[in-house]
Amino acid sequence: MKKTLLLILLLVAVGARAQHWRDTAAYRLNKLQPHDCIIPEGDWQRPLGGLWAVRGADSVCLPMNRPLTDSVLVLQRHFTLPPHWQGRRTVVSFAAAGPALYLYVNRRQVGYSEDSKTPAEWDITRYLNGGTNRMEVRLLRRPTGRHLEDAYPAAGITRDITLYSLPTTYISDIRIDATLDTADYRTGRLDVMVDLSREVSGGTVEVEILGRTVRKALRSGDWFVSLEPQVGLVEPWSDSTPALYPLTIRLLDATGRETHRLVKHIGFRRLDIRRGQLLLNGRPVELRGLNRLEQSPLGGQHVPRSEMRRTAVMLKQLGFNAVRTLNHPPDDYWVHLCDSLGIFLWPQANICPSDPAVLDDGRWLNPVLDRTFNLYRRYRNHPSVVAWCLASDGLAGRCLDEAYRFLRTKDNSRPIVLPSHWAPRATDLASPPNPSPSLLRRYLKNIPPHIPCIPAMVTPTAGTLADFWALVRSEPRLQGAFLSGFPLDEIVPVFNAAGSRGDLSP
Repeated sequence: MKKTLLLILLLVAVGARAQHWRDTAAYRLNKLQPHDCIIPEGDWQRPLGGLWAVRGADSVCLPMNRPLTDSVLVLQRHFTLPPHWQGRRTVVSFAAAGPALYLYVNRRQVGYSEDSKTPAEWDITRYLNGGTNRMEVRLLRRPTGRHLEDAYPAAGITRDITLYSLPTTYISDIRIDATLDTADYRTGRLDVMVDLSREVSGGTVEVEILGRTVRKALRSGDWFVSLEPQVGLVEPWSDSTPALYPLTIRLLDATGRETHRLVKHIGFRRLDIRRGQLLLNGRPVELRGLNRLEQSPLGGQHVPRSEMRRTAVMLKQLGFNAVRTLNHPPDDYWVHLCDSLGIFLWPQANICPSDPAVLDDGRWLNPVLDRTFNLYRRYRNHPSVVAWCLASDGLAGRCLDEAYRFLRTKDNSRPIVLPSHWAPRATDLASPPNPSPSLLRRYLKNIPPHIPCIPAMVTPTAGTLADFWALVRSEPRLQGAFLSGFPLDEIVPVFNAAGSRGDLSP
């Protein structure tokens, strides 16, 4: 009888564990909510890359580009915490890993994650020992969630793994709304929402920018606080003048002691759609864009930071001012490069199924919304992000319609794009697929007059770039495009030609 009962309990436990990768409704377990980077200043982070032991082999160096050939790839390593981390919270962050993973610490299951191209983070404090700790990652090759990204499948752990330390009560997320007064497009308007990890019984949140400091006392039971510092005149952020200002956020306890400090570099800019044009700081913008797939000649889906910087600098030198991250969200470092160099960014949610039918299946609605929410919360504070891209080219379905409505309730400051839609639906910008100039002229006559048009992809098969860009310069509602496959000797003279849309009045 006892053996039978133990067998039943074992089968139930195995079934409960297995459901995470078999069930479309199971796509996260115990993960922290998506958020901006909240690592404190100082010696509070440790990289967990390098050599990990592989079951059935010697070791592998992470991050890596290693397509999964087995059903499960088991990786293990040991680590110890610095002494000054004791008494604090410890978080592990996998910036990109998948298609899905289970995390174990000291042989105890911590959690489960899908969405292989946005960070998966867990608070592992209660699983740690005082000395050496053992971490195990099990990468799954064929979870149910792979159907949402199998057009560009994940190749293991392709971005950084980081261990970082937080105080017991910490800033869990920040929402920064840095815009401009429409009276002059020079006066900055700033609203900072600071979320806390738990209710507090007192303390203070302090925000400093341009030498001005604003403080707000925390009352007992507060979970968040909103501050609106007076900024004054600023240099607006744009692709030609990517002005960034350091914003310091401090959390003080009831005695006035600083417990958490973050420094963000923000840009003030305003986006509007008026009379069928996308306006940046009151003027029409022209996007000279490139579709960028996160792929390295040597590292596969793992792209080193030095290579990302060389690519971003080269794009600016060639005349590009915009990038669409094709098929997936970008690495955090790429977004910071776009902020500092002045590159307009269209980050795409990690939704690129090879079978479009899944996006009309209601069982996939919550996973689609989860991936959309992950994209929004991670990148909403960056001035370079000028549009949200819901999915890869040519996709449609009621799950994406709901994702559009969901994201619109979260953010009214940016347009939302669903590429390759000839009939605008679930999109604020028309983004047709690889149109020829003649086809595009007819298309512009059929879309609503209040919707701007920025094709998601233009290739040499659609005609010469010179002919296409002549149409861009002649049609006010056509505001550029994202290119693929054009040779550099054709791109450079076209992009350097006179007649920039920046000279046009709104």
